[in-house]
Amino acid sequence: MRPSSMSNPAASGEEQPHPYESEHPPVDLRRLDKALLARPSAARCYDVYLGGEHNFAIDRYFVRRQRKILPMIEDVARHNRNFLVRATRTAAEMGIRQFIDLGSGVPTSPNVHEIAEEYAPGENKVIYVDNEPIAVEHAERILKETGKPGQHMVFPADLREPDHLWRKLKALRPSEEEPNLVQIDWNQPICLLMVAVLHFVPRYREPEVWMRRFRQILPPGSVLVLSHLTADGVPEELVPQVEQFCRNYSRTTNELCHRSWDETRAFFGNMQMLEPGVTWTVQWRNDEEMAEWPRHIDPGESLGVCGVGYKPDASTF
Repeated sequence: MRPSSMSNPAASGEEQPHPYESEHPPVDLRRLDKALLARPSAARCYDVYLGGEHNFAIDRYFVRRQRKILPMIEDVARHNRNFLVRATRTAAEMGIRQFIDLGSGVPTSPNVHEIAEEYAPGENKVIYVDNEPIAVEHAERILKETGKPGQHMVFPADLREPDHLWRKLKALRPSEEEPNLVQIDWNQPICLLMVAVLHFVPRYREPEVWMRRFRQILPPGSVLVLSHLTADGVPEELVPQVEQFCRNYSRTTNELCHRSWDETRAFFGNMQMLEPGVTWTVQWRNDEEMAEWPRHIDPGESLGVCGVGYKPDASTF
């Protein structure tokens, strides 16, 4: 049974925020459909978890409620983000110079293009893909400051239609009218990132079908970077909390579901898994001493399972 204070927030006695109140407005609200701001956004809530400022009062209020269910949620988000950083570095060390970040969300430094540029300055192509208007507009602002025209860009699109998305990405070419578009070489390896994305795709949408299509489309030498929320293998007392945490997302713009380790492994098809295979986000190639923040937590408390799959040839998908 859901807490009554969640179904009727006023019952908690907390002051209700104006949905558009923000100390750091990320975009010009006059340009947005106000319906988009009537409910919390998964992308903006994730920004709150990571300590970002590009969110609204309605998002922060929702996060405060969620934190009461999973007090370690900020650490969970940070460990997930650190996995993205380590996986991107691994791809760059493998010589991959093209990156597509699906469901990239509100940018958080270090961003994928910043990590890639550490290894091969001026050689990387990075495309961020998201359909959340605030995430897209803020990403455009970030790239104006830290990106390079013609090499780094944000592309508004829905990842749930892989063939349509790929056709649109393949059609990107610089022109006199749009000289800053990024043209991907589809004969060269790509690092496809889908970090903390698929748990916002419910089972009835059959994401395994279009994940198979994504794997087919990737050129040989590519890698798939993926992480997912799970209640499988977590401390027993956390399972009902994870269930409640997911149910509450029905009040946002995105549903949220957890999947088992086997379901997450299946998203990689028959790709070759880079060591250490599918594991907790906090454990994937995390040889560095843990920073002061996030605090160290037991692997199962990270609530995230992840992996990096490698496609050696066209027959592997």
